[in-house]
Amino acid sequence: MECGVEFEESERHFKKALEMKPDHVKTMLKYGVLLSRSRRFQEAHIVFRNALEMNPNDMDLRYEHANVLWTKQEYEEAIMELKRCLLVATNPEQMQKSIEMENKCKEFQEKCVLLYGIMLEEKQEYDKAELYIAQAISLNQPNLKSLPGLSYHDKDGSKAVDVRYLAEFMLIKIRKGEFKEAFKIYQFAKYMCLNANGNYVCEE
Repeated sequence: MECGVEFEESERHFKKALEMKPDHVKTMLKYGVLLSRSRRFQEAHIVFRNALEMNPNDMDLRYEHANVLWTKQEYEEAIMELKRCLLVATNPEQMQKSIEMENKCKEFQEKCVLLYGIMLEEKQEYDKAELYIAQAISLNQPNLKSLPGLSYHDKDGSKAVDVRYLAEFMLIKIRKGEFKEAFKIYQFAKYMCLNANGNYVCEE
């Protein structure tokens, strides 16, 4: 009941804000995310679509819209949206605007490639999904020299591969019936969770 009240209050706030500034893209983004988290996907889709007409190069909008389309199982449309997001995220002019923008572009490259891989996995296109998840892992952690060989070479040990990504990769191996490889990835993920020097702890 409390969550419902909070949602209604938030929705009223966003609607009032959009009445005052109907073309405020950031408010539309936040409102669309609120609708999406509340499983009102069609309404979120409309909000994101309208916002993208005003600002087609907004990576947050593209990514969140792709998430909504994915949840609706509109895979082809979601993949097209991810590709549009990647076009912005890999644009040299966009990346050179500032250090902050360069970091944001790299973050969205990683997120888009990962989500693309997950979508392909759901479509049972496991070989293609494996390639994209592996690419997401290499974007997340450049210190991983070779995913198949699980070769890790961070000298100070202060960084670790995101185990959520490894879990997706392991799941694909299981789907393909490659259980020995899946177990190797499980062991590697477990190693990543070890707090070897106090710098990294795996969340349960």
